[in-house]
Amino acid sequence: MAAGVRPSSLHFRLGSGDAERDRIHAFVRALSDRHIHVLDLPYRLASPAYGSSEAALWETDQRELAAFAVWQPAFKMLDYGMDPRHGVTQLGDGLIDWIESWFGQQAQARVGPLTCWLKVGAANCDLIPLLERRGFSRCPWSIVHLERPLGAGARPELPPGFSIRSSSHVSAESWAELHRAVFPRIGMSAEWRLGITRSHGYCGNLDLIVVSADEPAVAFCCAWAGHLQSERVGEIEPLGAHPDFRGKRLGRAVLQEVMRRMAAEGVARVFVEPWDDNVGAVHAYESLGFRPTFKIPTFAKRYS
Repeated sequence: MAAGVRPSSLHFRLGSGDAERDRIHAFVRALSDRHIHVLDLPYRLASPAYGSSEAALWETDQRELAAFAVWQPAFKMLDYGMDPRHGVTQLGDGLIDWIESWFGQQAQARVGPLTCWLKVGAANCDLIPLLERRGFSRCPWSIVHLERPLGAGARPELPPGFSIRSSSHVSAESWAELHRAVFPRIGMSAEWRLGITRSHGYCGNLDLIVVSADEPAVAFCCAWAGHLQSERVGEIEPLGAHPDFRGKRLGRAVLQEVMRRMAAEGVARVFVEPWDDNVGAVHAYESLGFRPTFKIPTFAKRYS
């Protein structure tokens, strides 16, 4: 569709399955400057939430995708995307109408309150007054975007008895178990893990673990590399070390190795987006040369 051309109407429907997932990935990549989750979207859409519920889709008369929305209970966040050529107000109002209906129904079915959270990047700031007019409030915490340039680096040093391996060294369940130990609220499963490894854009060379003689995996780091507009960049998601092995700088070492590999593959810079109230994580990234460049606010509304 030519820039500035708007369709006569938009049509809403629900969709699911691999074909729709591929359409959403292609849609987001084509509008990478408009969306928050681009490189790591395969990690998110491999979640059981996508497989067990249908995505909200808005399409043109020609069946072109104009917007989508998927509720991610594991992250407690609404993933969504819009093509502004079809009118931010029209799409925004449609998105909020669907949120009001879906979350209202879910809250009643659960017989308890349910909160919708969503992040609003700078490119979609026109959505903010629409959200506020419909009862959404800005949260006190935001995502902080930290990034650093990449260059040649030496292999990281590990304490005796530990080594870095490909994540293929362990089973999907072992990787998921480690993820659950680090991020218990998310509830990673073997099924989700397998979906990640089979997703578009997954690179096994950038998916590493730290192993010891006694444990199959004690730390992990997964990175996603791709183009944001014309620049090849990388994103870290997820990274962590088992609580019993923290303080040994294992997460730091596996991150350094992933960055070294990305640089060797021609990635220009890497970024990561933790919550700004996670002071420990922000400090750890800054100690490795990451610098905050902007924040992404979160908005929420409670339904009962």
